Amino acid sequence: LEATGASAAADEVWSEALVAGDVGSFVRVYTDGSSHRLRLLHRAVGHPVAGSHAARVLDAMQVTPGSHPPAALTLRQRQVLQLVGKGLSDRDVSAAMGVSISTTKTHLRSIYERLRVCSRTAAVARAIELRLL
Repeated sequence: LEATGASAAADEVWSEALVAGDVGSFVRVYTDGSSHRLRLLHRAVGHPVAGSHAARVLDAMQVTPGSHPPAALTLRQRQVLQLVGKGLSDRDVSAAMGVSISTTKTHLRSIYERLRVCSRTAAVARAIELRLL
């Protein structure tokens, strides 16, 4: 619903799911880091019934309401980052993955943006910290 622009309907369904999932002191993380789910969680914080549980879910994700955590990496981005983490150069990563150097560099730029870092070393460290690798 969120992806189709039906935000009000998405908020309603999401809030119902949060209320249903608010059992005891358990917190289940409902998101894979997608921008749609994160927006729903952030908006749900203001919901009169589901808000407290949404805040606990964001807290469990180590995300404060109003902040924007790094987006999840795609499978190909994780593959690139794993190879970079092993010390491979762009040329070696490209050869290992069967893609052009330009494609490898595009993946790396996307990784840096998603993880909010500006170097290969920082990207690997941040991915490990976020348990993406």
